[in-house]
Amino acid sequence: MTTEKRRDAQRLEDMLKAVRDIEQETADLTRDQYASNATLQKAVAYDIMILGDAAAKMSQRTQKANTFVNWKALADYRNAADGPAHGYYDIDLAGTWEFVRDRVPELATKLRKVKVAPGPEA
Repeated sequence: MTTEKRRDAQRLEDMLKAVRDIEQETADLTRDQYASNATLQKAVAYDIMILGDAAAKMSQRTQKANTFVNWKALADYRNAADGPAHGYYDIDLAGTWEFVRDRVPELATKLRKVKVAPGPEA
């Protein structure tokens, strides 16, 4: 396995773990329960940061081989969910809740279908 393919495989595994964690952490929660649990909000924000960072670093080969995943939007969402625009400790509560409820289930399905592309040395 090439180095690039190995890195992409690890990134994909990290993304799948982050999605599983989000699904498990938020299963059967209401928005109010989520809103009242700062620790859970931070955990979800951390998982979203992992998703976005891994998406941004995924090789162009793998991205092009799996165009059904919007890699750029996922990377961009990571930047919108946290950071100086809101303050480092201010989590976009409405945005992360929407992401959890509306996007994570479809994202999980898509990520399970991703095939890591062979690297340049293959």
